[in-house]
Amino acid sequence: MNRGIFTLSTEDLGRLGSTEAVQVFRGLLWAEATALSIAKNLIDVPGSITARDGGVDAKVEGVAVGAGQGIIKAGTTCYQIKAGKFSPTQPANISKILCRPAPNSHELLPKVKTCLEHDGTLVVVLFGNDSPDRTDKHLRNLYVNKLSEINSRYKSAKVEVWRQSKLLGFFQPFPSLVLKLKGYDNAPFKFHPR
Repeated sequence: MNRGIFTLSTEDLGRLGSTEAVQVFRGLLWAEATALSIAKNLIDVPGSITARDGGVDAKVEGVAVGAGQGIIKAGTTCYQIKAGKFSPTQPANISKILCRPAPNSHELLPKVKTCLEHDGTLVVVLFGNDSPDRTDKHLRNLYVNKLSEINSRYKSAKVEVWRQSKLLGFFQPFPSLVLKLKGYDNAPFKFHPR
C-alpha cells in the first residue's frame, strides 16, 4: 500500500525507542498546548528517561479547561509512556506502571499517587501496542482494579490507556510531527511555482 509522506501508520509509532517516544510525545503536548493557547510552562516532559521519574514521564498541570483533542485534560494530566513491545494486560506490567518494586509492590509510585490524590488523570501511552479491548474499557478497568486493590478510594480514578490507533488520530493534525515520526523532518523539500 502506497502511503503519502503525511500519512502516519502504526509501524511508524511502533519503531520508536523510549527516548524517541518521549521526545515526540513532548512535541505533541506542545503542539496541542499551542492550539489551545495553554502556557507551555504548565508542561513538564524531562528528556532523561533513565532517571527515576516516580511513575510519570510527562505532566501537564493547572490547566483551567480541557478541550481540543482530549490530549490535555482540565486540572492535572500525568502520562506514563511505553515504547516497543509492551504487554499492558500482564499483571506484572500493570504493577510496574503503578507500583513501587517489590517488596513494596502494594504502594503506588509517588507521582502516580500524587496525580490520583489531586484528582488528576493518569494516561498510559502505548507507542508499540494496538491490541483491541475484549470488552468495553477492559484495559482501563485492569488498571483501575489494580488501583482499587491498593486503596478502595481509587475505584473511581481517572485512568486512560491510549493505544497506537488513538495516537495516530492525535498526531495527524500536526504535519510537522507526522514528518518527524516518518523520518522526513530533515528532508530537503523543494517548492515549485504553479
